[in-house]
Amino acid sequence: MPAGAGACSERPACETGSDRQSRAEPCGVFRDDEGGGRQQRTYSGPGAHAELAQYYAIAKVHALVSWMETPGLSSLEAGAMGCNLVVTEKGDTRAYFGDQAFYCDPESVDSIRCALQAALAAPPNRELQDRIRSDFTWDKAAEMTLLGYEKALARQ
Repeated sequence: MPAGAGACSERPACETGSDRQSRAEPCGVFRDDEGGGRQQRTYSGPGAHAELAQYYAIAKVHALVSWMETPGLSSLEAGAMGCNLVVTEKGDTRAYFGDQAFYCDPESVDSIRCALQAALAAPPNRELQDRIRSDFTWDKAAEMTLLGYEKALARQ
């Protein structure tokens, strides 16, 4: 298990990746509304890409809330590991996840908070996990790319 992952399994929120000021804490997403304090959070640091599967295995929810996504490899990886997904309503995420993800407006803290709360309360979506594992593989991407090139060449 990567350094920090054990602490993540005991905390309501764990962040991985590069440290930026634009993270959720300044927006108040992880505020403890009932107690008036802050929820405990763990920041694991950038870490190696190979460690992400171990984080996804202990996570219930993966959130990639940005202004534009197509849908984000991290969301596909987390969904394949069984995480509920919170994603932006901007871009073409619905084409990938349909009604099997929790959508939010990246400009609205309330929208992000509601999507996170709903995803945390929901059971894992095994149908989404199975669909990602069967439809969004590198082999499938290569197959569809080849088909596209074959169609394009057939028109010439």
